Amino acid sequence: MGRFGSVLLVMFAVLLVAGPALQAQSGADIPSREEVYAQLDLVADWQIANPGHHSDRAWTKGALFAGMMEWARIATPDVLQWLESRSEKSRWRLGTVLNRRHADDHTVGWTYLELSRLNPDPKKTSEFRKSFEWIMAHPSRAGLKVSATSWQRWCWCDALFMAPPVWFNLYDLTGDERYLEFANSEWWATTDYLYDQEERLYFRDSKYFKRKEDNGAKVFWGRGNGWVFAALPRLLQYLPADHPDRGRYETLYREMAGRLAELQLEDGFWRASLLDPESYSSPETSATAFFCYGFFAGVQSGVLDRSFLEPGLKAWNALQTAVHEDGKLGWIQPIGENPKRVTRDMTEVYGVGGYLLAGTELIKLIEAGVIQ
Repeated sequence: MGRFGSVLLVMFAVLLVAGPALQAQSGADIPSREEVYAQLDLVADWQIANPGHHSDRAWTKGALFAGMMEWARIATPDVLQWLESRSEKSRWRLGTVLNRRHADDHTVGWTYLELSRLNPDPKKTSEFRKSFEWIMAHPSRAGLKVSATSWQRWCWCDALFMAPPVWFNLYDLTGDERYLEFANSEWWATTDYLYDQEERLYFRDSKYFKRKEDNGAKVFWGRGNGWVFAALPRLLQYLPADHPDRGRYETLYREMAGRLAELQLEDGFWRASLLDPESYSSPETSATAFFCYGFFAGVQSGVLDRSFLEPGLKAWNALQTAVHEDGKLGWIQPIGENPKRVTRDMTEVYGVGGYLLAGTELIKLIEAGVIQ
């Protein structure tokens, strides 16, 4: 049947047992499909017209292209043609760090895989398949504590968005379980190391284990946790239902969802620092967009219950206040590894990727009648 047929069956089963659609009286404003589509179109068009300075093979663009790929499935054909053209100009090569093991270099491979599904061509995946074969044949012995060699492993939480979805996707496309088991093993090594069981959040990396915010709280970076939360539904769409670790992923997903819902602020946003929002009073769009996507995708798949539509909708409505009249998406923290202060004029391509992921999931929920 294939992955998308299986997903549709799961969605149908969820709709049958999950009860009535979320209605407008739930407390969060519910946009129409037309309103969501118009906002996505506006933001995507602005970003295409303003591509920024990043290489199309960089992780930043890989995150943008992930959102653009989902938008392309419901938008006009020119978006898909744009993605195909950008990938062709990159010669279907992986990232710019120039080391086969670095997770950031893998990110753009997810889009190549999705484009290959739509229009099969071996050149779209051949380079990184060779790289992944080499990685599996020469596994790194580096530890996860930050060091001169730790980058060879997924030692920082962002890496869990950058690389594992590509490995899982390649497994799903080829049926070669080695890709899945390598990525699954590395995912749990990183999670066992960086996930704080008490706070149900991820440290960015080992440098933050003992650091504190001004209010004495642990340092949990908003976008860092957004990367992980957004990775989970992207992995679960490829992970077999009978895989022995599937329950662990779903438990982790629910734990993070519950904690993030608790930490959402009244205005619908999260801040750059999840446990010290007063020190970082400005909204932060990239974290909020990835959390929003994670809530919507989790409800759609049935892993999260419908109570999580509420924080998802609050987040979506908040995100609209960050959209400028011309479609520029603001309040996005620049590249970094820890909480920083943000202004409404700050934008970055990866935040737009998260926004497009969130909005396309919302459209799916509306079309399926889960929200009306």
